[in-house]
Amino acid sequence: MLQSLVTLDLSDNMLMGPIPSTLGHLTNLEYLGLASNQIDGFIPPEIGNMKYLSKLFLDNNNLDGQIPSTIGHLTNLKSLSLASNQIGGSIPQEIGNMKNLSQLFLHNNSLIGPIPSTIGNLTYLERLDLSLNQIKGSIPVEIGGLTSLFELYLDYNDLSGPIPTQIAGISSLQYLKLSHNFLSGNIIGLEALSHLLSDLSYNNLTGNIPPIFISISLNLSYNSLSGQIPDNYDQIQTSYTLIATTIYAVISWVSLPAFQPVTNQM
Repeated sequence: MLQSLVTLDLSDNMLMGPIPSTLGHLTNLEYLGLASNQIDGFIPPEIGNMKYLSKLFLDNNNLDGQIPSTIGHLTNLKSLSLASNQIGGSIPQEIGNMKNLSQLFLHNNSLIGPIPSTIGNLTYLERLDLSLNQIKGSIPVEIGGLTSLFELYLDYNDLSGPIPTQIAGISSLQYLKLSHNFLSGNIIGLEALSHLLSDLSYNNLTGNIPPIFISISLNLSYNSLSGQIPDNYDQIQTSYTLIATTIYAVISWVSLPAFQPVTNQM
C-alpha cells in the first residue's frame, strides 16, 4: 500500500539509525525529507530506484560513506541536499545525469577528489554549494556551461589552479564565493559580470586588480595582487575606504558596492 506514497517528510525529528534500503521500494515517491535528524550510516544505493523523485533532503544528519553512483538515476530530481553530514569520497560523475537539478547542496561534508566535469551538464542549476569540504584539483571549465546559475559557493576547499574564464560567461551569476582555497593566476573576465558579489579572498591570486564596476562587490583580501588601484575606483559612489583590518569580513556581503583589496602588494 505504501508503494503509492508520493510524499514522505520526517524532517526535524530525533530519528536515529540508518536509512532502510527498503525505502527504494517507494518507486512513486516524489518528495523525501529526512533532514535534521540523527540518522547515520550510508545512503543506500536503492535510493536510485525512486525515478519520480523531485526533491530529496537528507541534510543535517550524521550520514557517512559515499554518495552512491545510483543517485544519477534520479533524472527528475530538482532539489538535492546532502549538506552538513560526514559524507566522504568523491562526487560521482553520474551527478551529471540529473539534468533537471536546480539546487545542489553538498556543503559541510568531507568530500575529496575533484569536481566532476559532468557537472557542466546541469544547465538548469541555479544554486550550487560545495563549500566546506576537502575538494581538490582545479575548477572545471565545464562549469561555464551552467548558464542558469545564480549562486556558486566553492569556498573552504583545497582547490588550485586558475579561476576559469568561462565563469564570466554565466550572465545570471550574482553570488560567487571562492575564498579559502589555493587558487592562483590572474583575475580575468569577472568584471564583465554586473551585479556580482564575489569573495576571492585567502587564495594565491596574482597580477593586477581588474576594473571594478559600480554594481560589483569584490573581496580580494589576502592574495598576492600587485599594481595600482583601477582608474575607475573613483566612480564608485557608495563604497568604503580601502579596508586595512579584518572588518571586511563583517561588511563584505552587506555593503553594496564595496571594494576591499586588503593585504596585497600595491
